[in-house]
Amino acid sequence: MDEEYHDVLLFKAADTWKTQHSDQPFFYPLAPFSRANRVKSFLVGYPTIEGVMDEYLEGFVPEQPGSIHIKRAISDCDLDKSYLTNVEFYRRYLNVRERPVVDGYSGGAVFSLTGELENLEIVLDGIVVRAGAQHIHVVDADYLLKIITDQSKRG
Repeated sequence: MDEEYHDVLLFKAADTWKTQHSDQPFFYPLAPFSRANRVKSFLVGYPTIEGVMDEYLEGFVPEQPGSIHIKRAISDCDLDKSYLTNVEFYRRYLNVRERPVVDGYSGGAVFSLTGELENLEIVLDGIVVRAGAQHIHVVDADYLLKIITDQSKRG
C-alpha cells in the first residue's frame, strides 16, 4: 500500500503570506484521528458526475484551454470497523448509498461528526486515495500530522 501515500502533496504557506490570516477560515484545523464515537461520516469530493466532462468535451478545441464546471458532491459513508490491515494510517469507509460514479473522489476528504449530543464535533478523518462503488480508502489525519511533523524537523 505504499503507492497510496505518494499522491499526497504538502504545501506550506510562507510566513510572509500577506493574506494568511484572512484566508485562515477556509482551511480546516488538523488534529489527530479521532477515536470518539462517530455519529455520521461524510465523503466530500468532485466526482465526474453527469455533465461535468460532457460540457468540456463538447467545447474542446485542441491546444486551447477549456472550462470544466466542477461540481462538489457530499454524501454519507460509515467507518468500516471490521476492516483490518497492517498498513499504518490507512482506513476504509463503506458507501451507504449506491454511488454509480466514483471517478474523481481521490483527493477529496472524509469528515465525521463525533461525540455525544451535548458535545458534538466535526473532525477531518483523512484524504481519499481510492474510492469504489462499495468502499472509500483514506490516509488518515494521523498520517497528515506525521508528514507535517517530519517535514518541519527537516527545516
